[in-house]
Amino acid sequence: HEYGDLYIDVGTALLHQSNYLDALQLFHKVVETNEYSKESSVLLAIAKCYSHINLWEKCIETYNKVLVQEPDNVNAILNLAGVYCQLNQTEKAVEILTPSNSLSLKSFPSSQHHSSSSSPLLTSTNPNSNITIGNTSDIRISIQKAFIHHMCDQTDDFVREALPIVRDSLEFMSEQAVTRGKARVLSRKRNREFDNQTENENDSD
Repeated sequence: HEYGDLYIDVGTALLHQSNYLDALQLFHKVVETNEYSKESSVLLAIAKCYSHINLWEKCIETYNKVLVQEPDNVNAILNLAGVYCQLNQTEKAVEILTPSNSLSLKSFPSSQHHSSSSSPLLTSTNPNSNITIGNTSDIRISIQKAFIHHMCDQTDDFVREALPIVRDSLEFMSEQAVTRGKARVLSRKRNREFDNQTENENDSD
C-alpha cells in the first residue's frame, strides 16, 4: 500500500490524541494489505486502541496475534498481562509473565479495574540469579510480576520475585562503584606519571 507508512504515522498521532476510533480505522486499512498484515508495531497499536475503548476480547486477541508471530515480544507480553490485571485476572497475568507459559486466547469475565505501572530497568550481573544476565527484557517481566503480587497483597510471592532483582541491582551498583574507583585511581596515576615526565624534561633543558 503506497500510503501505508502515512496511515501508520497519522494513526499513531490520532492514538496519542486519544482519538482511538479514527486511529483504529487507519490501522485496519494498513493491516488489510499483505505488506503490513503481520507488522507487530501496527498490531500493538491496534491492541492499545482496543484497550482504551474497553474492547477487551479484541485487545487480547490482537496481543495474541503478535505473540504467535513473536513469542518473545516483551511489549506484547507486558501489555497483555496488564490487560488481565485490569480484568482482575491476576493469576492469568502472572501466568503470561512466567517463562514457558502457553499463550492462547481464552474466555474471561468482563470485570475490570486495576492498572499496571512501568518500572525502571536494571541489568543483572549475578551469575546465580534466575534472571538472564544483561537481559533487561527478563528484568522488566520480573518487575511486572513483582508488582502484580504486591498489588494483590501476596507478600511471599512479592518478596520471592522482587528480592533477586534488588540484590542484583545492589551488586551491579557496587561493581559499578568499584569500576569507577579503579578508573579514578588509574587516571590519577597517569596524571602523576605525566607530571613527572614533564618535570624531568624541563630539568634536562
